[in-house]
Amino acid sequence: MNVDTERHALPKSRIWAILLGPFVAFTAYLYFSRWPFDWANSATDIIVLLALVFGGAFGVARLPIRESARLMLAVTYLPLMVFILFFWAFGFLCMAFDLCL
Repeated sequence: MNVDTERHALPKSRIWAILLGPFVAFTAYLYFSRWPFDWANSATDIIVLLALVFGGAFGVARLPIRESARLMLAVTYLPLMVFILFFWAFGFLCMAFDLCL
C-alpha cells in the first residue's frame, strides 16, 4: 500500500467504535445509575443518550470519506441510533432491574 491509499482507508476499529461505543457506554450508564442507588431520572437518561449519539455523529463526521457520504451517514446515524438506544434502554432496564412499563 502506498501512503495515499493508507491515508484514505477506512479503519475498521473506528467504524466498530462508532457503532458499538454508544451501546457499551449507554449500557454502563444505565447499569451504574440504577445500582446500588437509583439516582438517575428520565431527563438524565435523555441527556446521556443524546450526548452519546452526537459523539458518534462526530465520529462519523471524522471518517475519511467524501463530504456528501459523511452527511448522508450522519443524517441516517442520528435518528437511527436515538431510536435504537431509546428502545434498548427500555429493554435493558426491564430485564436487569425489573423496571418495566
